[in-house]
Amino acid sequence: MHFSTILAGCGTLLSFALASPTSPLLAARHDTVSFAVFTDSNGEIESFKNAEALGVDIYGPIPDDGVVHADHVTAEPGTKAWAWIRAQADIDWAKVSKDKRDAVLKRQGWANIGIGMYAQDNCGGQASYFDNVEYGTHHFDVVNYYSIGITYRGLRDGETLGTFRQAGDDWCGTFVNNIAHNANPGCGAVGPINCFILTLS
Repeated sequence: MHFSTILAGCGTLLSFALASPTSPLLAARHDTVSFAVFTDSNGEIESFKNAEALGVDIYGPIPDDGVVHADHVTAEPGTKAWAWIRAQADIDWAKVSKDKRDAVLKRQGWANIGIGMYAQDNCGGQASYFDNVEYGTHHFDVVNYYSIGITYRGLRDGETLGTFRQAGDDWCGTFVNNIAHNANPGCGAVGPINCFILTLS
């Protein structure tokens, strides 16, 4: 009898949650994520200086010392690939010459946007970078990530970047938040996340 009472109570609570699309348990969060570019005491962009010190052309192809997966590249701090990935988030593409922009966009497809996830705050730690983001696709990696960088352009009207974390065997199983816009280049705090989906409405 006690079991059936508990079961009936759980069923009632679940029906309330499912009947109300604005239930806090089910409502989508739209967060305004502040993106920041980190500079040194001289006002120079730290990620650009780091890449330059390693001889990395941040406008060229990604260096080959990262780990290549089917749809993305992962890299550890200290590698040339990591320096390239980290610098991508800080490039203000509106200030880049048309020739460089066009050369970069030729290697792009789908949404013409690159997205990197980072294992530490402020886009530090291991990075997972997706250079060829496709709309409506689950882009994921098996590490918990706490910050995100967007490159080539900002999110446009009608685009939403949904972030997710693992639930059981599904790396995109638990919704975290929606990022509706990033007004400027740089790094934004999110997480923990394992997955993102870029959608176009």
